[in-house]
Amino acid sequence: MARLGRSRPIQTTVLRRRAAIVRPKIETLTDDFSGSLSKWPGSYGGVIIESGQAKIPNTSGYPGLWTNPNFFDLINSSVFAKITVPPGGSATRETSMEIRPNADQDWAMFLYTGDTIYFDTYTATVRTTWASIAYNATTMAYWRYTSTGEGNIRFSTSPDAVNWTEQANATVSWSVASVNFLVATGWYTTGPDAVVYVDNVNIAPTATGRPKVYVGGSFQSKPGKIWTGSAWVEKPWYRFDGTEWKLI
Repeated sequence: MARLGRSRPIQTTVLRRRAAIVRPKIETLTDDFSGSLSKWPGSYGGVIIESGQAKIPNTSGYPGLWTNPNFFDLINSSVFAKITVPPGGSATRETSMEIRPNADQDWAMFLYTGDTIYFDTYTATVRTTWASIAYNATTMAYWRYTSTGEGNIRFSTSPDAVNWTEQANATVSWSVASVNFLVATGWYTTGPDAVVYVDNVNIAPTATGRPKVYVGGSFQSKPGKIWTGSAWVEKPWYRFDGTEWKLI
């Protein structure tokens, strides 16, 4: 009676180093929503493009604009977007801008709810809030993530995608070298349904269409300024497109 395995060939194991996956820098994700949603293959819940913006329904289903399965490297890079949210209303209406290294264990998020914006990270679904402040639709029109290295996430806001205020500096144990990007919105107790608009992903508004003044022999675009009673303070320009005022 032959012993088990007697006639089997000798198995040789060859160990090979697996090549590291190099993700594109997240700053390369750009979209002004003048075309399709091809850069957002993971989008769900009825996201569409409307008037040059991504329109996300704010419903109990929590629809989202999502790059998944496309991942990016946040290290020494950045991603920002203009986020236009509905009024906070009840504390159960939420809008978030997130980066995620995996589906449902770890993530970072700007969370707007109840007219407050929170700067959160989650590790193995455990929440850490690094800061929270009252939301201002004008001075916080743009939200941005940056990172100076593994384990670091910085949250900033801006009125114009030019002048940024850092709101929180977070530390996480998970990698920020491979993350996807998600904007989601919804409500979990009471609505009513509304919409959230996303625009200018990694694209700062240009000076095109801004008023110009004659300076030094030529007309130049200049920021608007208002007198506060003690000083002239720089403010962004807006134009009315027939429906709403938009930054230009």
